[in-house]
Amino acid sequence: MGSQKANWQMNRIYSVLLGGTFTTMHIWSKSVQNPVLLFVHGGPGSPNRHHIANKLLPLSNRFTLVGYDERGCGDSRIPTTFPLRIEDLANQLRGVILYVKSLFPAAPLFVVGESFGSALSLITLSTHSLPVDAYIGYGQVAERRPLEIQKGMLFLEELIKRGKTKDFEFWKKKLTSPSFPSSKAETNRYLAAYYDLLEKKDIPSFYEREILPYQNSHEFSKKAKRNQGRDNAVGRNVLFHSLPDSFDPYLRLPMPVHILAGEWDIVVPPSYQKSVYDRIEAPSKTMTIAKEAGHVVPFDNPKAFEDFLMNLVIGCRETKKLS
Repeated sequence: MGSQKANWQMNRIYSVLLGGTFTTMHIWSKSVQNPVLLFVHGGPGSPNRHHIANKLLPLSNRFTLVGYDERGCGDSRIPTTFPLRIEDLANQLRGVILYVKSLFPAAPLFVVGESFGSALSLITLSTHSLPVDAYIGYGQVAERRPLEIQKGMLFLEELIKRGKTKDFEFWKKKLTSPSFPSSKAETNRYLAAYYDLLEKKDIPSFYEREILPYQNSHEFSKKAKRNQGRDNAVGRNVLFHSLPDSFDPYLRLPMPVHILAGEWDIVVPPSYQKSVYDRIEAPSKTMTIAKEAGHVVPFDNPKAFEDFLMNLVIGCRETKKLS
């Protein structure tokens, strides 16, 4: 056991058999006593182990960092005959939590959910009794349809602000049509217009932010890199569109909840995240707007994320002292 603990203080990639398939995870740890941050990535189909390695390793002095690939993407490959269902991803996350807790039984464990992974986290944490001390969500997602409506409103408001009257009339008619979108091409046209209008012009392109770092990373196998595009497409088409129509059963959590919304997030606007936050029932909850950050707060602004974590940990310690 002692030699294993020594290994845990090193960077190590694990392949763990969970639910009949292997889950790949990377653990960075310098002390078995440090609070554990278990990152649940978004996409679906967009593992973030490489972002953790590139942006957050300074945190490993005070926290144990755990990133894993959700079933069916990255290096958590599955046979093509296996179904790709949200309930299977929830069971996988449950297994990851229990496995990580077995490695660090004395350390507080925080689940950190990103975008689709934040919805998956709510589903998992609300339906299983798990040894999790707090939940942190950024780019927090719940029901899909209200998110799409709020993004549409944000888009139309911005068109009006910029005096784009013709574009406003065109897209208002489209977005209010019951048949929208009528095709994949129409969806792609809308998304291109949406992000071209709202995304900050001085940030790198999606290719530079997401595709290139993944392909250049040593975190993933050649097979995972070959399948990056396919994993993203399958994840969006199968998993994201399978989110429950109502999240009411999943908004009652037995642990403290902390929502961290990037002020520049246009993928999941802060107004939408606030509407989800308002409905959450938990022993305690907070919502913080992260300055100078977009959809992926920890990687957009690691310093803001670190400050948030330190305040959270100090608050947790003070609460334990009072109790």
